[in-house]
Amino acid sequence: MSRSAVQVAALVVVYVVAGRLGLLFGAVNGVATSVWPPSGIALAALLLRGYRLWPGVAAGAFALNAWIGVPPLAALGIAFGSTTEALLGAYALRRFGGFCTELDRLRHVIVLLIFPGVLCSLLGATIGTTSLLLAGVIDAADVLPTGRTWWLGDAASNVIVAPLVLTWSKARSLRLARAQVAEISALGALMGTLSGVIFFLPRWPENPLGLPHFLFPVFVWAGLRFGVLGGVTSVAVGCFVASWATVHGYGPFVHATLVDGFTRLQLFIATSALTILIVGMANAERQRAIRARQELLAIVSHDLRNPLGAIKLSADVLRTRLPDVASVHVERHCALVGRSLDRMTRLLGDLLDAAAITSGRISVAPHVERVQPIVHEAVDDLLAQATAKKVQIRVVAVEDFEWSCDRARVVQVLANLIGNAIKFTGPGGTVTIKADHDETDARFSVTDEGIGIERAALRHVFDRYWHGAGAGAGTGLGLAIAKAIVEGHGGKICVRSTVGTGSTFSFTLPARRSTDRGADEEIATEEPPPPPSGEGELFRSLPSLILSLVNAPDVDSGLGLVLERIGAATGWVCGQAWLPGADGALHCSPTWYEGAPGLGPFRERSERTTFLPGVGLPGRAWQAKEHVWIVDLPSEPQAPRRAEAEAAGLKTGIAMPICEGGEVLAVIELFMRDAIDESARLVEVLSAMAAQLGQVIRRKMMEEQRRESEARFRRVVDAITDYGIVMLDLDGNVTTWNAGAEAMTGYRAEEVIGRHFTTFYTREERDRGTPERELEAARIEGRAEIDGWRTRKDGSRFWASCIITAIRDERAELHGFAKIVREER
Repeated sequence: MSRSAVQVAALVVVYVVAGRLGLLFGAVNGVATSVWPPSGIALAALLLRGYRLWPGVAAGAFALNAWIGVPPLAALGIAFGSTTEALLGAYALRRFGGFCTELDRLRHVIVLLIFPGVLCSLLGATIGTTSLLLAGVIDAADVLPTGRTWWLGDAASNVIVAPLVLTWSKARSLRLARAQVAEISALGALMGTLSGVIFFLPRWPENPLGLPHFLFPVFVWAGLRFGVLGGVTSVAVGCFVASWATVHGYGPFVHATLVDGFTRLQLFIATSALTILIVGMANAERQRAIRARQELLAIVSHDLRNPLGAIKLSADVLRTRLPDVASVHVERHCALVGRSLDRMTRLLGDLLDAAAITSGRISVAPHVERVQPIVHEAVDDLLAQATAKKVQIRVVAVEDFEWSCDRARVVQVLANLIGNAIKFTGPGGTVTIKADHDETDARFSVTDEGIGIERAALRHVFDRYWHGAGAGAGTGLGLAIAKAIVEGHGGKICVRSTVGTGSTFSFTLPARRSTDRGADEEIATEEPPPPPSGEGELFRSLPSLILSLVNAPDVDSGLGLVLERIGAATGWVCGQAWLPGADGALHCSPTWYEGAPGLGPFRERSERTTFLPGVGLPGRAWQAKEHVWIVDLPSEPQAPRRAEAEAAGLKTGIAMPICEGGEVLAVIELFMRDAIDESARLVEVLSAMAAQLGQVIRRKMMEEQRRESEARFRRVVDAITDYGIVMLDLDGNVTTWNAGAEAMTGYRAEEVIGRHFTTFYTREERDRGTPERELEAARIEGRAEIDGWRTRKDGSRFWASCIITAIRDERAELHGFAKIVREER
């Protein structure tokens, strides 16, 4: 038996069982109830598993009605009406509502209300009632009450039962935190109490609790806290209790006739369901907007910042390598590129901080720090700006003290305040920075001699996107971010201003203990001195060296570039790298730098040698996780390369470990034919280089491992022939194509790589935009399950079940989609 046949049979059984349970809640003329669960189940089944399950709806409706004694012809008519209602409702949701796999948008609710909720259910009720009338089951006088109850029962089922099935079928996981379990328990207890009071306590005219709408706050609570799933489930439970109470003569919906009571009950059910669906959908769209914002922030922080960093490094390299004959015009443009990149980086940082403020998650990592270095760092960044405006910066460090803060964040606050002060202070003016403390607070202030701020504007200075008079260009985010950072430390920030005199911005932070006194000092607005020469050349080349490693195809070639740059800058005659192996020993990398002749035998010996921790020059550096400098290589103990080193005339050697996260990723060796005592400056530069290279090498190693893993996975995927497994890029273009996909569609890999995945959809589906909606659903929800017709290369069609999964990395950044397709036979 095929999978489709099993699904049709299962639908028949579920339809009949649900119908029998529905009839237990009282039926008008034996066929129409307040809520008819099979209608919602049929609609959900066709939406989830496709139109091919319509025989299950028809067979289930016929079997159920024949079971309860409806004549065969009337049962056939009812089955036709029920099947038509479900098919048209599913079509309308797909065609007009853009429904793909999730009932999670506001337009879905609108289409659900108009078509399955009103029009389709009215059509099904009309066909069913007419069939009963023609078969003589009901009289003409019973047509209106039967048809009305039938219609409202189907409508209630379509707006309650169908969403209930759809949301529960897509529930990813039922694992709940302890707080969520407690909240659900409280929600259930409140709902049970209110239901008991509303539906089962004796009523009296003055009883205000007899109104069923007291359940609405519970429904809204469930919808807001637990989404569409929680809201629809709470409404379904409430409506079940209300229906049972009404049938048994309890509650506010009891009336002189069952039909009138059902009408009032059905209107309450419809109102409740639509209200909670709207609340749930609005909440779902809000969550999607939050996720979209987070994805945008990830793009800003990674996909935009990384290229800016590479451009910055290249600009720095270009500036340091300009020939002496370079024109002033070229130098000025290089400086302009650097300043523009710095401004863009700051703007991106401000946008990220503003978004973090909105979400209440601005990061502050306090550590015990001293005041003077932080103030100096903030001032140093703005010396050039102050010099250009001929503004003097005066720092008054009354006392130097320690306090708990996030150094980078406090520098950010001070730099923002000082930058604003310079902006609004005229030439010849002074910006004064003060810092002092008492037993409870550290206090900072920045005073300018600018134009001041109007009294009416003072209340807005810390608002996001606010610009003061004469502020010029800017994001309007700086002071808002400064306020959030200060408050994140538990401090306060304020401003005092006098128009025409200037402004003083002050903020406080929790103080630590004082240590020593400092004097008032003047900081001249001069450019810092250039870096020293010698090893300074290597230090200045670090940005380009790191960029070279980033762009290298693998770790080995990248380390080769590093060794070549070090040798060229320092004069060391040769260098090589060692990488830890799976056997717990260091193995020589294929990379090798040779700056002098006669070193071949030493290199060959190194390639045949491995080092254990603590053994030999690289092994000792590996074990100690710090550099090792040897002046007399031939006399080194446990040196398997002693003879070759002596023959090559190598006297001095240094091994420098490259670490990341406390793990040694590589060890580089450098050798010299002269005996040279240890150079603190070179060790400092190499240590700084190794610290920066560790993260880059880690990333390169992870990339290589990922490529190897992808290659192994590729071989496994290519061996699968029962399923089509296809990888798509962010735009939906095919990037990989396995043997199963080729067998299913007739397309070879070279015919489809680079083509859009809509190639395999029918023209009708493409015109309706179905493929794009499926991809969007997978992007938002992480996974989309779809059934439908697909086309082969020869033009024939086949029914396929598809799963599209979004592929994200550890930072939740989207890289593409995986599509698994199975042909249903």
